[in-house]
Amino acid sequence: MPDEKIQPQQIVFPNNNGAKLVSVSRGTPMAGLIEPLGISPPKNLILLIGGADKLDEKLTARLTQLLSRGIARAAADAEALIIDGGTEAGVMQIMGQSIADRGRKSSLLGVAPAGKVTYPGGPPVTGNDSAPLDPNHSHFVLVDGKEWGSETETLFELAAAFKVPVLAILVNGGDIAEDELLQSVRRSWPVIVIEGSGRLADKVAALKKEPSQIEDPVLAEIVEEGDLRIFPITGALEDFEPMIFSQSPNIKLLQDASQQFATYDANAGRRHADHGAEHCRSRTKEQSARRCSGRESDLSRRPVARQR
Repeated sequence: MPDEKIQPQQIVFPNNNGAKLVSVSRGTPMAGLIEPLGISPPKNLILLIGGADKLDEKLTARLTQLLSRGIARAAADAEALIIDGGTEAGVMQIMGQSIADRGRKSSLLGVAPAGKVTYPGGPPVTGNDSAPLDPNHSHFVLVDGKEWGSETETLFELAAAFKVPVLAILVNGGDIAEDELLQSVRRSWPVIVIEGSGRLADKVAALKKEPSQIEDPVLAEIVEEGDLRIFPITGALEDFEPMIFSQSPNIKLLQDASQQFATYDANAGRRHADHGAEHCRSRTKEQSARRCSGRESDLSRRPVARQR
């Protein structure tokens, strides 16, 4: 049952997109938050870790392709929920637009500190580093906090509460992204690092390729203990989606199950044909010819099993 204290709020952005928003305190049990959010149970979860600022504008076009034709398309195919920081800035804004461009086929959940974000009908916030919520996200969780990063603990507890395989993807990133990357490593979640996207992602990619003695203890733990896969920002798009799928046990299981069924179906068809042929041979020639002719006609109309 949903927590009676958690009251979801519907907000409508200027672009007429609607989103469901809930506000929580730190320490709120996440299991009781999923139902009020109204998110369909996902089979996988993609956690997008990345920079909200200091993102090189020259990279925007390429990142848009990776996030749209890579992450957004893979999320739809894998029935995956995407979670990020939810603001209209940096990689989160690109992710929102990528989902919108593909018809909002996947749920996109933003988790942010309540004291740092603005939205239609929301309370005013103070400070020069506030940011608006992205109008292309479908859901938001606002955590009681006045600093960027105060939402991190809730973000990870919420992601874990869905109890599905999680894949983290690092694009650019600064200090908060480094903490989120560390938490992903400690939860044994695989991480794809987009090399060439700048800052933290480039630093981690370089250290992963040449893991000499790393003085920073956080980076040392990330590089030495993390399940990190490096993907260059200039890499072929047709290689990116398979890399995402390779990290999803559900996708592999579904593919294996489909192939096993197709093989079983094909073998069953062959066994049926063999049994029919043996039955025909046991009859007289006249009966055999008559019956086999009919059976071959029947078999010719059977659909051929295909591997999916």
